[in-house]
Amino acid sequence: MAGEKPSVELCKGINGLDKVVLREARGSSAEVYLFGGHVTSWKNEHGEELLFVSSKAIFKPPKAIRGGIPICFPQFSSHGNLEQHGFARISFGVLTLIHHNFHQIALSRLLLI
Repeated sequence: MAGEKPSVELCKGINGLDKVVLREARGSSAEVYLFGGHVTSWKNEHGEELLFVSSKAIFKPPKAIRGGIPICFPQFSSHGNLEQHGFARISFGVLTLIHHNFHQIALSRLLLI
């Protein structure tokens, strides 16, 4: 993949959940599920996975994805009156704008509703 143009792809992931796959020209990539705005993969230019996602992860709402990089908002852990880590990680996202050019890829907005 190294040497190809960067790309942004909106596609279906596990259990049909929407995700965005970002690919960079030198070969690195990332995937972000719109459910919770959750980053579930980040690979370097050698294709080596840099994140841990549990084999016990259930990609089925309303259960939060286990592992990766979650959005914990407005609280972390059970330090508050809400569900553990707050409501953001179990909210669906709406991708409002994707921008990419030959040098960079940027997700401009991911609104959690």
